[in-house]
Amino acid sequence: MKKKSNRFLGLLLVLFFVRSSVYSAELIGQWLFDEGNGKKVEDSSGQKNDGEIIGKAKWVDGKFGKAIEFDGATAGIKISPGLALKEFSTVLWVNSSEDWGIKRTELWCGSQTYGDAVLIRGDERPDWKKGEAMLHWTDGAGWYAIGSGKLKSKTWYHLAATFDGKTLKFYKNGKLAGEKNSTIGAGNADTFIGAHPIPTNFFQGVIDDVAIFDDALTTEEIQNIVDRGLEKRLYIEVANKKAIHWSKIKASSSSVDLK
Repeated sequence: MKKKSNRFLGLLLVLFFVRSSVYSAELIGQWLFDEGNGKKVEDSSGQKNDGEIIGKAKWVDGKFGKAIEFDGATAGIKISPGLALKEFSTVLWVNSSEDWGIKRTELWCGSQTYGDAVLIRGDERPDWKKGEAMLHWTDGAGWYAIGSGKLKSKTWYHLAATFDGKTLKFYKNGKLAGEKNSTIGAGNADTFIGAHPIPTNFFQGVIDDVAIFDDALTTEEIQNIVDRGLEKRLYIEVANKKAIHWSKIKASSSSVDLK
């Protein structure tokens, strides 16, 4: 009887953790950059949206495990065809080698739905958010931006952008930096990380743990990603009641500027 009780309790714990690991939006692309070599980056979401490294990028130690260092002149990651997005969330860790706002750079841009009409970027132009990262988009008539607040070079930050079809929100380190009700203009482009789809506007620094979801995550879900890292695909083996395998949830001891 005791063994059966323990098994039942174990099953309840399994169900609890499985439920707690499910997001309100479907993961459609996840690039952890833990390969450590080569010109391909695997999409660990299972959606087969693998990326190709272009230009002079390097594999380096990242926020979690390995990451990609972009040279600011030629490097980017291309996912072709671009992801089809309507509502979305994009999350990533970034560490700029130079001061933010020295030049125009792209951290994430491009989809089959919006083309280059929505981006996460830095920009040197004084009429935008100099010294900040920003969620930048057009509704087809004008351009708008939500800034992150001032950022430091050589410091890790977690950035997240969400759109639920009505409202765009931008987060820094899990905290809401700003929001605006708007639409987004239409277009079609490959998805790029660290560069614009042309390609141009190259980022100089390190990017790690990028993920894209098909709807807007909640503030709590984004904070959970900041605190715990992205989870690798959860795999549970219950056949023959032998074992339960959990994918590793990354933890970090790296410093983060939470100001």
